[in-house]
Amino acid sequence: KILNKMVNIYKITVDKYNRTVAKINFNNEDLGLSLIHYGLARVAYISVNKANPFYTSDFDYYEKLLHEQYFAYTHEYGIWKYKDKFKDIFPKA
Repeated sequence: KILNKMVNIYKITVDKYNRTVAKINFNNEDLGLSLIHYGLARVAYISVNKANPFYTSDFDYYEKLLHEQYFAYTHEYGIWKYKDKFKDIFPKA
């Protein structure tokens, strides 16, 4: 619990570095989607290409992530207000 509200963690997998990959909901809100929506995170690595090591079969969730990122990008929220410097901030992107 955080602030007397339930936090739900849905484990998806463990990556090659032994890190847990999970969806986290707080107060019935997906925190990953919220972070992307406000430009506080970006979509990276996840793929719907089966040959990719970061493949997901959850196409609907993948589309939601991309939709939220596009929203943040077009409204220049968070990191996207610096999109002209994006390559400096994320040189491998």
